[in-house]
Amino acid sequence: MSGSCLELKCMSNESQQTVNRPLRLLLVHPNPRAQALFQILVARAETAYELSWCCDIDSARTALAMDWVDVLLLHNPLREERSVDLLKLTNTDGSAVPVVVLGRLLRSSGGRELIHKMGAADYLSILQLSLDAFEKAIHTARERHQQRTILHQISHHDIVTGAANRQMFVQRLQHALQMADAHQKRVVLLQLNLDGFQKVNDSLGHQLGDDILRETVQRLLLTLPSAEHLGRISDNQFGIMLADLDNREQVMPTLYQLQRLFNQPYLLPSGQISLGCSIGVSFFPDTAHNLDELLRQAGIAMHEAKRHPGVSHHMFEPGQDSKTSEAFSLEADFRRALRRNELRLYYQPRVDVRTEETVAAEGLIRWQHPTRGLLMPNEFIPMAERTGLIVPMGYWVIHQACQDANFLRHHRLPQIQLSINLSFRQFSDPMLTRTITRIFQTTQADPRNIEFELTESAMMKNEQQTTQCIKELTELGACFALDDFGTGYSSFAHLQRLPLTRLKIDKSFVKEATSCGDNEIIVRAMISLAHNLRMLVVAEGVETPEQLLFLRQYRCDQAQGFLFGRPQCFEDLCRMLEGQQYRHLSIG
Repeated sequence: MSGSCLELKCMSNESQQTVNRPLRLLLVHPNPRAQALFQILVARAETAYELSWCCDIDSARTALAMDWVDVLLLHNPLREERSVDLLKLTNTDGSAVPVVVLGRLLRSSGGRELIHKMGAADYLSILQLSLDAFEKAIHTARERHQQRTILHQISHHDIVTGAANRQMFVQRLQHALQMADAHQKRVVLLQLNLDGFQKVNDSLGHQLGDDILRETVQRLLLTLPSAEHLGRISDNQFGIMLADLDNREQVMPTLYQLQRLFNQPYLLPSGQISLGCSIGVSFFPDTAHNLDELLRQAGIAMHEAKRHPGVSHHMFEPGQDSKTSEAFSLEADFRRALRRNELRLYYQPRVDVRTEETVAAEGLIRWQHPTRGLLMPNEFIPMAERTGLIVPMGYWVIHQACQDANFLRHHRLPQIQLSINLSFRQFSDPMLTRTITRIFQTTQADPRNIEFELTESAMMKNEQQTTQCIKELTELGACFALDDFGTGYSSFAHLQRLPLTRLKIDKSFVKEATSCGDNEIIVRAMISLAHNLRMLVVAEGVETPEQLLFLRQYRCDQAQGFLFGRPQCFEDLCRMLEGQQYRHLSIG
């Protein structure tokens, strides 16, 4: 079982432990009469509570440090700066204590919004205090806290292996660079690619592929002082951070140990299999002077190591940082592709979970290269992101989707919603809203038939500008969905503040939902969270009838995946919709 699953299981067990003992409440209030009042409520309550009281912030900090508090009842923090600090302290990580704020001023919506932004799970008005209100506030605070805890876990850890995800690993790496710079030390980054993994994953199945990934993490942990030095940074790539080094030679024992570990085969139920690995090594501050350079140089070195089969490593050296002629050629070809209309928009159906009828389709770009054939997004999107060509490409996608939506309307086919992705680079374009508005006008497309998808990372890159663009486009009639939910950073504040209509659960969670009890808890919590925020839930990567049954059981709204259809050209999508329409007429 993955580490993240274990962490969530521990969290669930901790919640169950309170069943066998009173729920421990800590009241922080300067007035002793408040203790007497809440003691009366505790005595009358059906739930068993154990109430403790302290009159000052220092005592509250001491009590919280002892880790025995289940719920904190905090006197209105808007009146005292140190109370604000205490409230923020309880909300610093996924294991923080749920807080119910007490006070008279919380009747105003502005006060309630400010309290929630600072991390409080609920509020309780002293002027309207009753036993029912008291118990409801405690219950609501614990429920919201559990959702936040799960959200924190899945936002920072890889669901399959339990290792830190890319975002968390990069944050830790950035901190290590700052410490090394301050103390004149070195940081070494190892980027490890598990060679041949994709072929094994496709031939033996995702379950065995996940087992190999988990075993890989266990091997890597044997070489590291702690799990904080490791992260899964992509499907079959891992980042290893060695900090506080005095010289480059200190990395060699780790490389030798990795070579020994990965020369050993993986033991599977059907036998054993050997996989190679390529390790790229980069150094701060010897060759890299910042985080971006360190990551890029490790990637370059890793690709150099891949030239040598088996278990190999390559250390980055100055002079390897120039672009290859192939990269230059790809960029030039892509610029011509934008002019010569070589791009294609394929669509993957999205169905209603209850009826299994197509209600939407996600637009996925392809490149019909004149000599290399049909290219998948992973072959050119990274280059487009790096060079900024993603912006004109994105406008082409929007224009094409609007034309396709018009075709469906003019030919009286089902008016499904066409969904397209917006990257963080597009949100950086100051002309984004104006350009999309012009596209809607020139194509005469109904904005209600277009849905824009954005990722959690795109939402956080330029939060203020992104929020403004979303609101302006929403006013035109377009709607927005949060894509790949759980793979980046989200907070309740962001989800509540943005006018999102759909939340798409990442396929990694859907794949694991029917095989691990903890992952089932995660998906159920995601669905509950979205519904509480009045959003529809879309599950990505649905491949089996069992997954569909699970999603239907827990009231997921829509689903997308190979079970319902692979990405297809627009003509095939139209034929599929014609068939669906014909079946309706036949039944009628």
